[in-house]
Amino acid sequence: MAGSLASRCIMSWNICSLRKRAPELIHLINLHTPAVVLLQETLLYSEVESPAFQGYILLRKDRPNSTRGGVAILIKDDIPYTLMEIKNSNLTEVIAVKVPCNDSELAIASIYVPPSKGRYKTLKTIYDQLGDFFITAGDFNAHNTLWGAAKTNSTGRYVERLVTLRDSRLHLPPSPTRIHPNNPEKDAVLDFCVSHSTLEEIKIQVIADGSSDHKPVLMSLPDYLTIFNPNNLRLITNWDGIRVALSQIQWPEDAMPTISDIDKSVQLLKSHIQVAMLNNTKGIRLKNNYSRLIPKDIHRLIKRKRRAQHKFNSKRNSDIKTKIKKTK
Repeated sequence: MAGSLASRCIMSWNICSLRKRAPELIHLINLHTPAVVLLQETLLYSEVESPAFQGYILLRKDRPNSTRGGVAILIKDDIPYTLMEIKNSNLTEVIAVKVPCNDSELAIASIYVPPSKGRYKTLKTIYDQLGDFFITAGDFNAHNTLWGAAKTNSTGRYVERLVTLRDSRLHLPPSPTRIHPNNPEKDAVLDFCVSHSTLEEIKIQVIADGSSDHKPVLMSLPDYLTIFNPNNLRLITNWDGIRVALSQIQWPEDAMPTISDIDKSVQLLKSHIQVAMLNNTKGIRLKNNYSRLIPKDIHRLIKRKRRAQHKFNSKRNSDIKTKIKKTK
């Protein structure tokens, strides 16, 4: 593959203030060289400029009329992508891109489910829009005894049911990702990955670094996934759409007396051009042939394990659990 996914990994982190922890994030990027970084609780708002990360493009979605929440994606600047428009995500915060992957397009999304009651209810709508080939990660605020919690909350119950109904795969880190400041017994696994069921071989680990109360998680992708094959990629740009978008910019009529005012105007123009390009450039959707990448005997084992897992989830029979272990 040409360049971009040599590290074959995606990082996710509830960073709890991107501006405050930007130096820590730069250190982690230099250490692990992820192709994509998924961020939650960026705490950015419209008046704040985006921090710069060398070699990466920052895509952000701030929480409207608030200095809290917010999600973002950092993607290496040599990976072509299409920014997805996810509708009905007012309760759950999400930002997603599609990138070329083998002979298809892979949707990658950063998700933050706030702990407020009922915030999880748009998750199904979000996953319906991501399509059949996706990797998502973030802070789900989902407690479930299946992944070590003392009790299951409504979000944890919903995520468990959604994974089963969507024929998806839940990738859980081996240790807690949210560290309680006073009571280690309340440490919890809140940050994890959900992918399409064919992507069973994603490996996930917790990174010990970081001063946020959430620890970053690192997901290593299967060897058969190749993100960014330029020979199979075509991008279509609507230049008329860009021209219209730029013509609608309203500039202040006052003069710009200082160098600082000029710099701010240049940055604003740059931001408008980037947004116009993103909204008017689309990749050609290629045929979904990702299932053929997996050997037939492995695919049969995956189906057998999936059926056994479904039966176990409904009946909790120990004999069925034995069958699941034999298919691993």
